[in-house]
Amino acid sequence: MLDLLKGAIAHSKLNSEAAFFEQLDWVKFRGLAEYHEVVPVVYQALKNHDLHVPPEIMSSMRDYYYRCLVWCQSLSKEFLRVSDAFRGSGIAVLPLKGVALLNDLYSSSPARTMSDIDILVRETDLCRAERVLVGLNYRQELHGLKKEYWRQRHYHLVFHRIDVPRAPVLEVHWMLDYKRNGPELLPRIWERERAIEDAQGQRFAVPSPEDSFFCLALHLRRFGKIQCLKNILDLKLLLEKYERGFDWDYILKESFRGRMRSSVYFSLCQADIIMPGLTCGRVFERLKLSVCKKRMIANFIDRHSRRAPAADGEKNGYLFSQFLLYDGLFEPVRYIINIPQEQFCNYYGLRPYTKKSRLLYRIRFLFILYRLIKGCFSLRIRGWQK
Repeated sequence: MLDLLKGAIAHSKLNSEAAFFEQLDWVKFRGLAEYHEVVPVVYQALKNHDLHVPPEIMSSMRDYYYRCLVWCQSLSKEFLRVSDAFRGSGIAVLPLKGVALLNDLYSSSPARTMSDIDILVRETDLCRAERVLVGLNYRQELHGLKKEYWRQRHYHLVFHRIDVPRAPVLEVHWMLDYKRNGPELLPRIWERERAIEDAQGQRFAVPSPEDSFFCLALHLRRFGKIQCLKNILDLKLLLEKYERGFDWDYILKESFRGRMRSSVYFSLCQADIIMPGLTCGRVFERLKLSVCKKRMIANFIDRHSRRAPAADGEKNGYLFSQFLLYDGLFEPVRYIINIPQEQFCNYYGLRPYTKKSRLLYRIRFLFILYRLIKGCFSLRIRGWQK
């Protein structure tokens, strides 16, 4: 079932026989497509096989596709509104991930599952950007915390539009990752920007293909579905479209300078799942990771790509993946010890910003130890029951 899903997003068409389709559990297949956030592209791939797909499944995916299409148009329109206001105030802005990829990689069918708008501004422009957003009826969401907390512990600020119900959330980044001791990540991202056009012919700046690749690689470090096929599809489309002119020397140079070699290697291994042979083997070697780490990354990806989605699997996978996505040992350990409150709450399924979650965050070392002991005890109980 997962192989069919990978095939659908890898080739956007299927040549399977009717007998193969009849063997599928279509309810689980649709659930798997929703989990991996690839319903729009799967629907496009299955349109020519609708006679073999149960009508209710096809109808639900069609509805999902068109809702997604309308939502993406809304996101693009709002981004252009914000972008125009920023440029009018002399503030440079770049879209990150969703909106940028939508108009670049998904332009033929602009429907990509996404929840918000991510933009990048220079840190020196952050106060001016906030004033412009206030003029556009946006308000910063502090969740009861101080502004200093967000500036010191985060790499983006969250804004909500107050004059439109169910308006998209806007995340204003000034960095691409949590603060760390070391060199600035992608210091040339602004001078390497390029212009693209949306479906209406409006031009706006986006990161270079190589910097977009780094943004996708760094996103793996956040808590979530690390093996989500939507993210792997983004990599596939990016590398396919820009394969000929892709600046691998820049990728390698920045990987070493910014200590991102492990994240880049992990991303390329993921991309190889659904497009084997597209990435050049010598790039893997030039990243110069140890044989042990390369084997651990490959085993992790293979194991988790075959596993059914599960909350416990995501948590355990996230914790272990931190030691695979950073180049050294100290950085992931420091990140886990000083994990931001939001990531802590997401990991343990707590409601963020409540009094209870704040208290548990303050005593997180005792809480983490308690959860570890409880988890080990539960595993032993299940072992006895078997």
